[in-house]
Amino acid sequence: MTSIRLRGLESSAQFDQIMRQITPRNSLHTACTSGIAASDSNESDRDIEATITFKCAKDQKHARDCIHKYPEVKVDDNFLGVTDLASAASRNAPFPVDIVTAHGLRGHAANTWTHAGPEPAPHMWIRDFIPTKLPGARVMTFGYDASLLSGSMVGIDEAAKQLLDGLALVRPSNTCALSLSQLNIGQSGDIHKKTCSIVFFGTPHRGSRKANLAKVVSRVMSILRPVSNCNLDALKEN
Repeated sequence: MTSIRLRGLESSAQFDQIMRQITPRNSLHTACTSGIAASDSNESDRDIEATITFKCAKDQKHARDCIHKYPEVKVDDNFLGVTDLASAASRNAPFPVDIVTAHGLRGHAANTWTHAGPEPAPHMWIRDFIPTKLPGARVMTFGYDASLLSGSMVGIDEAAKQLLDGLALVRPSNTCALSLSQLNIGQSGDIHKKTCSIVFFGTPHRGSRKANLAKVVSRVMSILRPVSNCNLDALKEN
């Protein structure tokens, strides 16, 4: 399963047009699931963005070929930074909250929350199901370099700062926030004051014994190329 992010869309109608080209009637391509988040012009000057989830890489390539006809639309699959998955229609709705998901180490901002299942198309459950259960909720996901052995020098603390900076750009200051996260974002002004809850899923708060073994592997790999241990250090046992 794989997902792509589309940024720079002019309108929801343009996205609908793109989707009709990706999944035309009687198409042999596997069905896909998608979502669009239209930013409120009073809250943000960011372009409309959307996400599409596929069951295999072949279908993603077909989609990219279709989107290539729209040079103003930018496509990526790394999902770094904050991505709007579902925008709130009204703050007068039953659940006027912001839900922010953050994956753990070795995770991905889209794939971590996606389930293939027996259906023809996979579902990113935070995008496809939460808005139906919590009407009015705005759903976002945050991505950062979470590989254990990489050349990136971005550690957990720096990723947390990136998350806070991203949220400051996309959310109005007068809303409350519900953070559903594997990443402890700490305290920061208005966001800290209006964070109602933080939920952790399988987070090794006390570290992992496997970190020492991974450290040995990283030293061997560093002979061939630069390797950062920032994320490995965060996994050390307390």
